[in-house]
Amino acid sequence: MNNWKKNKYVITSIVIFFAFLTAMLISYNKIWKDKVQSPWAVMKVEDSPNYLGNKDTIELQNGKDVSQRIQMVSENLTGLAIKFANVDEKATGIIEIELLDPNSKLVEKWKLDCAILQTDGYCNIQLKKDIKVKVGEKYELVIRPRLQDGKGLALELSRPSVITGHVNVTGEKNTSLSLAYKLYDGGGSALKYLIVAIIITVFVAMLGSLLMMKKRKIASAFAVMTFFIGCIYIFVLPPFTVPDESAHIVTVYSKSSKLLGKEVTDEGGKVIADSNMGLYFIREEYPTKESYIRFVKGALGKNSDVITTKESLANPLNVKAVGYIPQIVGVSIARILKGSGEQILLIGRLFALLWYCFVMYFAIQIFPLNKMILFAVGLLPMTMQQVCSFSYDSVLLGLCFFLISYILWLIYTKEVVELKDVLILVCVVSGIVMIKYIYIPIIGLLLFIPKHKVNFRVDRKKIAVSMFGMLSMFEIGSKMTLITEAAAKNMQIRSDGLYKYSIGYVISNLGDTLIVVTRTVFEKISFFVESMIANPLGWVEIQLPNIIVLGFAIVLIFSAIPNHRSPKITKRMMVTAGFIVVIVSGLVLAAMLISYTYVGADTILGVQGRYFLPVLPLVLLIVQGNKNIIVKNSIESELILAIIGLQLYTIWSIVSVVIMR
Repeated sequence: MNNWKKNKYVITSIVIFFAFLTAMLISYNKIWKDKVQSPWAVMKVEDSPNYLGNKDTIELQNGKDVSQRIQMVSENLTGLAIKFANVDEKATGIIEIELLDPNSKLVEKWKLDCAILQTDGYCNIQLKKDIKVKVGEKYELVIRPRLQDGKGLALELSRPSVITGHVNVTGEKNTSLSLAYKLYDGGGSALKYLIVAIIITVFVAMLGSLLMMKKRKIASAFAVMTFFIGCIYIFVLPPFTVPDESAHIVTVYSKSSKLLGKEVTDEGGKVIADSNMGLYFIREEYPTKESYIRFVKGALGKNSDVITTKESLANPLNVKAVGYIPQIVGVSIARILKGSGEQILLIGRLFALLWYCFVMYFAIQIFPLNKMILFAVGLLPMTMQQVCSFSYDSVLLGLCFFLISYILWLIYTKEVVELKDVLILVCVVSGIVMIKYIYIPIIGLLLFIPKHKVNFRVDRKKIAVSMFGMLSMFEIGSKMTLITEAAAKNMQIRSDGLYKYSIGYVISNLGDTLIVVTRTVFEKISFFVESMIANPLGWVEIQLPNIIVLGFAIVLIFSAIPNHRSPKITKRMMVTAGFIVVIVSGLVLAAMLISYTYVGADTILGVQGRYFLPVLPLVLLIVQGNKNIIVKNSIESELILAIIGLQLYTIWSIVSVVIMR
């Protein structure tokens, strides 16, 4: 019994690791194996419907051949796929398809019976024998309809890119569209390496965390766990699969170009990218097996550059660089080292993660209350998704959590508040304001710094009020144009033609607006909580088991339960913390109402739980102030083990969803 008490954490860690190992191996052998071993789509050009959901197509007709030059993007070609649409069940006949090499010599020819073509789906065509090709070579695909009866057989189209080129119909070039197609390479052996790498990384993370736990170094345990688990997130949620990440990537790339003294934008204001971005001109927002393989191969330097010239991407976001400093540094270093597109994105993400680990280490180290509050919030799946991406959330969340921790440290631990503390607070708050000004109310905690701790003649209330006023005016001044537009009585028009809310419209229709706000709170509160914790991830499309959300919710609650050594939290502080949470939540709703929601919508659109993460520690602070439930002994180790187990379950769930698509 004594040996169990002494070694229970080691034994539990071993059990958790082997449970994860068993789940990964069984899943691979019983579920994933066929997917892994099947050819992978090294190139996938999807159809691109318009705002109305309509798809561009070419109706196939006898005598009108369809052709397109298709650029090779890997060194092997095992097959291809063409996307058909609107198949008429009465259509009879065949479709002849030819693949010609760069010298117009026939590579292979197929005859497809109309009866086997799928409605609105890809038709896979395999080569009899794999062929070696050169990256950048352009093969020609020719489609010849030989219909006997029926109409409505069509090909789906996509917007062209620098890689795809344009479709031709009987020699007449259509300059605006490309075929929707796939190119297949060999088997997905890279997935095996990814799975092995995940298992090894999990082992190292658990070993490092266990060593830190035994030494009672909570902050170090957090940094170790976050770094290694974050490295896994970087790969299982590859670039472009986190909300708005493509816009963040383009923005970071533009600021990196400015730092390196390179050309930033073209005449149209679009960011100019070097050839090292390679395949990432074609990006998948919803990760697939192909996303994994492409990113792993590229990270290992095994993907060849497809684009050899500078190309224009998209317009950058009009935001300050402070939220992207780690990513800018990482991307710039990778570009100096001539990294591939995948390596550039990998290092950019890695620097964002390193920044977060660094800041959170000090935040947890000085946190005077139950350190597990920041530990649990900082390792939520949603938190990890954001801080391991190009989003400015890695900087924003790190600064917000550090600000809360630093103010509480001044209140409960530090004996004297010095001028340097005020300067640190000003720097941190300034950084937050320049990224997202809606989190300014957090500085309301400054009101609880005892007067006797301030060793210079400045009133604490004046400090809080002055900082709030100064930073608010700074931000308001920088966004005066946007504020003027939002305040206009006339409603602004969205890109889809719908009218959106303005401040003037809200004031004129206050009753209706309050109904929309109230309905949003009551109807979406469960979604806000779930999406703040874990579900769904990605572009709100990777659904995790509900048990993961429930498990993390329980961990959050237990992390906030006080013990006999916990500092006393006054009711006044609890009320203030609650007030700050309400104000920030209101600002989040107001921001999405004005910037995104169209008039007539039942609820405020675009609000996700991740927007409330910066103030989640304050919610748990309220829980810690409740002295009705007190634990006698520390449960930090148990909670850390629970977080590890839940994170491994999350990782397995993400991989399971993505690979099986």
